[in-house]
Amino acid sequence: MQAIDGHSESRFDRLIAFLEQDPDNPNLAGDAIEAAIAEDRLGEADALLTSRDIGEPRASYLKGLAAMRRQDWSGAAEQYRGMFDAGEGAPAIRFNLAWSLAMEKQSDEALSFLDETTAAALPQAAELEVRLRHELGDFEAAEARARALLELHPEHRGLNAAVATLAIDIEDTALAARCAGKAGDHPEALTTLGTLALETEDSELARRLFAQALERDPKSPRALIGQGLSRLIDADQVGAAADLDRGAELFETHLGSWIAAGWAHFTAGDLATARTRFEHALALDDSFAESHGSLAAL
Repeated sequence: MQAIDGHSESRFDRLIAFLEQDPDNPNLAGDAIEAAIAEDRLGEADALLTSRDIGEPRASYLKGLAAMRRQDWSGAAEQYRGMFDAGEGAPAIRFNLAWSLAMEKQSDEALSFLDETTAAALPQAAELEVRLRHELGDFEAAEARARALLELHPEHRGLNAAVATLAIDIEDTALAARCAGKAGDHPEALTTLGTLALETEDSELARRLFAQALERDPKSPRALIGQGLSRLIDADQVGAAADLDRGAELFETHLGSWIAAGWAHFTAGDLATARTRFEHALALDDSFAESHGSLAAL
C-alpha cells in the first residue's frame, strides 16, 4: 500500500492509529507489537509490551520474537523454553526455540525440539533439521530425513540448498545437482554447483559460481575453499592460499581445509607457513593420517 506522499505506508503506524481509537483491544495491541518487530522498531515494540496487557502466551511469544530480531539468542531461547515447559508445543514455538539454541551452538538440544509434526508443518524447520543432523555428523539419518522432507516440501529453496550441501558430503552428485537447481541463487546452491564443476575440472565455471556465492555470503567457508581449489587448478597459488586460509579459519576444525591450505602455501614456495597449517591440523586430531603424511612429504 502507498501513502499519498508516495512513501510506503507503515503497517505499524496504521495499527497504532487504530490502537489510539481502541486502546483496550489486546489483539490490536499484539498485532501492533508484531508489526513493530517486523519493521525493526524494537524500542516501540518493547514499550508496547511493557505498557499493554496482551495476555499469555502471546506476550511471551512476541518477547521471544523481539529477542530473535536482536540476535539475542539466549534471551529468545529462555522465552520459548518457558513457553514449552508451560505446555505450549506448537510448531512455531518449537522451531523458534530450536533455531535460537542452534545459533547458540547447542545443536543436540536444538534437534530434540524438532519433532516430525514441526518439520512437516514448517519447511524452515525441515531445513534446520537437515542442517543439524548434517552438522552433528549423522549422515545416514540426515540423508533419510532429507529425502522424506523433500517429499513434503519439494520446492522450498532453503531445504533444497541444505540437502544439496549434504549430498556433496555423502557423494550423491545427482541429488546435489537436482537440489542445487531448485535452490536458485542461494549461496549454498551456487557453491554446490561450483563444487560439481571442480569435479569436472572446469575451473573457469567453478570460480564464477564460487564468486557469485561469496557475493551473497562472504563468510561461506565452502565457497572460499572451493574458490581456493579452483585457483590452485589455475596455478594461482598465492590467491589460493589466501582463500584456503580464510576458509579453514571459518571452518575451524575441518582438517581437510587446513591440509589444503598447507599445500597451497607449499606450492607457493612458503614452506614455513605450509608447516604451520599441517601442524595445526595435527594438533586438532593427531590420528588424522593426512597430517602426518603431509608433514613427512614437507
